[in-house]
Amino acid sequence: RSASNVLSEILDGHYSDPPRVQWYTKRLKKNGAVATNKYGMELLDCSRGTNRVESFHKDLITNWGSWPMGMEMSSKLLAEKRHRHNHRVSEKRRHGFTRIGHFDTWLIDELQSLVYKNRRFFLFPHWSNSSDYVTTEESFDVVALQSEDVQEALQAHCEVIAPLPKLTRELQFQCKAMGTPLPFLPFSTADERMQFSTYLSNHPSPVATIDDKKAAIDWCAFVDGRTIMPKLPCHIRTYIRQWMKNQRSKDLFEQSKSGREKLDELNSIEQAEDAAPNQPIPLPPAIPQPQPGAMHNEPYTIVANSLIGEISANQVPRRKRGNRGKDKEGKKRRPRRCLTCMRQGGTNIATCKGRSPNGKCEYYSE
Repeated sequence: RSASNVLSEILDGHYSDPPRVQWYTKRLKKNGAVATNKYGMELLDCSRGTNRVESFHKDLITNWGSWPMGMEMSSKLLAEKRHRHNHRVSEKRRHGFTRIGHFDTWLIDELQSLVYKNRRFFLFPHWSNSSDYVTTEESFDVVALQSEDVQEALQAHCEVIAPLPKLTRELQFQCKAMGTPLPFLPFSTADERMQFSTYLSNHPSPVATIDDKKAAIDWCAFVDGRTIMPKLPCHIRTYIRQWMKNQRSKDLFEQSKSGREKLDELNSIEQAEDAAPNQPIPLPPAIPQPQPGAMHNEPYTIVANSLIGEISANQVPRRKRGNRGKDKEGKKRRPRRCLTCMRQGGTNIATCKGRSPNGKCEYYSE
């Protein structure tokens, strides 16, 4: 049944490559030859699933989640990781791809161009010189997220407040990557929170209906480049939820004022009672010492197998090793038995050397 289902899916075209997309590639050996099974059939690798993608994501989370670093350092490391990952995949997936043993592909580009210039042939026929391609305007890692309206509003306001303050290297890198005079940062300073509260109090519409895109444009008018930075719509949207949560907490605190006052009054009464001087707690009288007549002229007496009185250490009877008390009348102490033999169901319980406290069973091991 499973084979029939697979055949029907093949006939439906579910295992075919979409137009201009190659999902199936030949598996290559380390020497670049196509790998085959014991029947001589070529082995194929499928890239339809998300296992390799999620594996790459897990690697990113492991490296960047536990290693704090700045944006510029992260951008450089990600670029190097992309380059090495693409090179490894090309060696594994691309038929005829040259295995150079390192990742400095620009050196191979120079060598390829030099050999072709002097000898008029390609040293690596299947190699594609990436250095010969024109650099595109694409950007990776840190990209521009602001809209054109926010960009224009920020540019106009920065011209008014010029000269701008000096930024750190990390913030300069972010501004260069996003093409802005000042970096877009989340709410973090007290001035930003106070200014946002003032902005919401003066806003004509309710807080829940505020347009975050328009609010991001309006916020550019409050930017000073020092304690107040420009915001993206996602920053506005996120902080509005936090602001509403804090406002509900403040409102609940005010509504519970009467109850808190009554609770404070009750606590003050209990604290006053606790501050009163403590009265002495009466204790029961001590056990009276027995009379000398009851102790038979000894400093101690025994009642119900309990010694009452005083006795010196020399008077305490001590039993030597190997000496035990007498057996009860009519009863005889049973001989020692090996516990290991008993647990294992052995027949030499009474004769095994494991009977003694330090003995070892000679028939079983645990």
